[in-house]
Amino acid sequence: MSKVFAAMAEGHPSAATVLHLVFKQVLFPVDALLDLDDMNMRGHRTWHAFHHVVDDSLDAFVLRVTERDDRLMAAVNILTLGERERAIRSDGSDRHWRIWSTRSGQ
Repeated sequence: MSKVFAAMAEGHPSAATVLHLVFKQVLFPVDALLDLDDMNMRGHRTWHAFHHVVDDSLDAFVLRVTERDDRLMAAVNILTLGERERAIRSDGSDRHWRIWSTRSGQ
């Protein structure tokens, strides 16, 4: 599971901590992690959602992620304004792969 955390944290140590908390303390952690991935919420977007949007509340974070809360995504997108990748309602895994594969020339 540490490889999953590393990939989803994208080198952001605080995001890795959030993902670890989700895995350790949530009843169905894989569901929450898959929701995060599908919403394109990786790395610092995960950290912004947890720390800035829900004020470090794991329960609020997981609830809003699993509900695909539009206000959560909008807040994260404002915090990361100008970046190529954005938090979205679904299909983030596929969209993320397409962006990175074109960058690497594959």
